[in-house]
This record gives sequence, structure tokens and C-alpha cells, in this order.
Amino acid sequence: MFQFFNEAIKTKRAHFRSDKALVKAGRLSEANEAKRAYNEAKRLAKRVVWQAKLDAKKDKFANISPKDGSVFKLAKQMDRSKQDVMGEKCVKNDVGVLSLSQEEKMKTWVEHYARLLNVELKVMQKAPDRVFCQQPRV
Repeated sequence: MFQFFNEAIKTKRAHFRSDKALVKAGRLSEANEAKRAYNEAKRLAKRVVWQAKLDAKKDKFANISPKDGSVFKLAKQMDRSKQDVMGEKCVKNDVGVLSLSQEEKMKTWVEHYARLLNVELKVMQKAPDRVFCQQPRV
């Protein structure tokens, strides 16, 4: 995968250089073709990089176990400010199991908010007898 990753980036850079050289030389019709080839190579390179990041993220989260220290290490790394980490913050469901996929995280949040919204508060049950307001002074 990484060899294809590097080849896609090298191809994109080569097309970019040829496009800029043709524009500088004043051969605009050929430069337009080179620009189209560059845009296509750029799209492919972005896709390859995205796929490589996705695969790395899946590998990273597949080996996490709540029993060893890797969970805490990952959580500490995610909480550091101004640092990019692949993935999102850890979410535990009601049972205490980590939710790693996007669907599991959404289900966990739905359960959490459903539980919060179904709780009656004692403060809300009692309404005040009188409301005291002061008249503004002129």
C-alpha cells in the first residue's frame, strides 16, 4: 500500500512540474492538458492517502483492549491539546465497553441522552407560589 501511496504522490508532483513548466514556456494548449492530468493525479493521490489513513486507523483501534494500558495511552494522547490523532474521543457505553465504530458511538450517545431526558427533577415538580418582581425606579 505504501509503495502505491508514494507512486501516486510522485506522479502528482511530476504532473504539477510539467504543468508549471508549460505555462512558463507559454504553451497554453499543452498546459491545459497537463493541468487536467495533474488534477486527475491529485484526485487519485488524495484518495490513496485517505485510504491509507483509514486502514491505519482500523489497525490502531482493532488492537485496543480495555484490560491493558493501551486504552489509557490512547485516551491521554487524544486529550492533548493541539495534536492531531486519528480517530475521535473514546466513548464507553452503559455497560462500560468501549464503542469504537461510528455506529456504536451514535448508539451509545442515543442511550445516554434517552436516559438523561427520562429523569424527573425534584426542582421542576415544585412550582413557586409567588414570583417577586421589583418595579424599576425612575
